[in-house]
Amino acid sequence: MSKSCNRKERVTVRLTPGQMQCLKELSSNLNTSYSLLIRSIIQDFICRNEEALERIITNKQKEDADPQFKEKN
Repeated sequence: MSKSCNRKERVTVRLTPGQMQCLKELSSNLNTSYSLLIRSIIQDFICRNEEALERIITNKQKEDADPQFKEKN
């Protein structure tokens, strides 16, 4: 059996009771699963913070390539 390139990875998160309550209420009101709701929240975060995340990734790659690299802010 070959692995599909669209295969999703599983992640476990720990939520506070307040976070879980919010998730339950959203899930109920939107009539959707926790999984879909969490994936939507993560995708929204990534889209809204795309530039900042790209800067973090780029700087990390530069640091990995050259340990002496320090970006001036």
